[in-house]
Amino acid sequence: MKILITSDNHLGYKESDPIQGEDSFTTFEEILKIADKENVDILIQGGDLFHINKPSRYTFNRAINLLKKYCLGDKEIKIETNTQLTYHDDNLNIKMPIIAIHGNHDDPCGLGSLSALDILHTSGLITYVGKCTNLDKIEIKPILLTIEETNVALYMLGYIKDVRLHRAFLEGKISYLRPDNYKEYFNILVLHQNRVKYAEKEYIPEEFIDNMFDLVIYGHEHESLTSQNIYKNFFIIQNGSTVRTSLSDSEISDKYTYIIEINKKEFKCNTIPLQTVRPLCFDNIILEDDKNIEDILTKKVNTMIKGTMPLVRLRVDLLKGIPINKYKFGIQFKDIICNFSDILKFKTKKRKEIKEENKKISEIHLKDIIYNFVSHKNLTTIPENLFLNALEEFTEKDEKKAFENLMDNMQKEYIKRIINDGFCEEIPFLKIKNQIINEKGYKEEEEIISKEINEIENEIEINNKEETIKTKKINKNEKLKDEDSFSFTEFL
Repeated sequence: MKILITSDNHLGYKESDPIQGEDSFTTFEEILKIADKENVDILIQGGDLFHINKPSRYTFNRAINLLKKYCLGDKEIKIETNTQLTYHDDNLNIKMPIIAIHGNHDDPCGLGSLSALDILHTSGLITYVGKCTNLDKIEIKPILLTIEETNVALYMLGYIKDVRLHRAFLEGKISYLRPDNYKEYFNILVLHQNRVKYAEKEYIPEEFIDNMFDLVIYGHEHESLTSQNIYKNFFIIQNGSTVRTSLSDSEISDKYTYIIEINKKEFKCNTIPLQTVRPLCFDNIILEDDKNIEDILTKKVNTMIKGTMPLVRLRVDLLKGIPINKYKFGIQFKDIICNFSDILKFKTKKRKEIKEENKKISEIHLKDIIYNFVSHKNLTTIPENLFLNALEEFTEKDEKKAFENLMDNMQKEYIKRIINDGFCEEIPFLKIKNQIINEKGYKEEEEIISKEINEIENEIEINNKEETIKTKKINKNEKLKDEDSFSFTEFL
């Protein structure tokens, strides 16, 4: 069985940029061409197919055209499986099945908790799997693939926040629904998480992974590499990204796609360099002061340039002096460097008297402040994690109805619990149950009462008017009497 592996394609990255706008699509097409040329049986995509949660119509159109071009066609597919894959649809002529999971960039959110991948899945161009709906019980059901005597079990899990998944592993909430004869399968785990420990509990270490697996595929990390875990005896493929989305150390290395050839329990991994990825030239320089700084940096950048319209990043550690204007410096390279306005990154020496606590202020995010605030409030009606999810969707994924959807879902959940049990842990709704069941009766009663109140108010208003008229008449008569009395006295 021949499988191509790719991940972090980030389709649509800088789509409006006149120079970099086509980069993500060009390399993705190169990968599809490789898969077609190598006649692979299946393609596995390890998350972040799209760069943003709501891809533009332009990006969607480009993605669909590429998938149609390379996935549709006449070819006999020999794979037997326990899952409905794209080629099982009689209305479509699929020659290369694609199985994908979501990443942190294109994860499901909003109404219906849908991902951009759901649309491709519904259209029949890919099979989207790995969506988790219950974080208290994460069950990973394998896709079983068979060609002749080779059996492969794919266990695929889409992106879950690293802290939560880390906790779920520690608490034993992860289970694999493996077949009875799972040892006869070549077992593959595909996930989209941090592999490197960037922060405490914000990664999934290899030690957490069951030793039943023969191959583990990590998406999310942008550096391409492979390694063997000698303690658990499984092979690791960290596919890396196929387009450079930052000018950092993790993006310096070459980009690859991988083809694995499996024969029973044995396999071979072929590393294929990608030729269309825009080169990145990266270096550091330390300057004592800003004397002749522009000439020095110009010479340095000229020595760094390799390839056609590369990305260039020069980190400048300026010990003394004032940084120069990056745009004015870069304009001289506008015809030979892609990111000419952002070549330099200055690092100036910080004053020693600045306290360590103050240095950390820039690292504080609004989300962390709100999280700390919410965690001390002991929310009762809305769970903290759901509130924070809605906040993230609203701020980072442009989901304008995030809070509206949250409230609607919570309302439906509470009503469902009340109808079924007459009880809700968060709110004592027992007395309201009968009101909801007899809602129609209450509405009718309310209308009758409202009508009676209106009639009473009208009657009171009429009485008040009559009393007012009577009062006015009495006052008028009294006034006339006074006037008559005054006139008679005057007459006398």
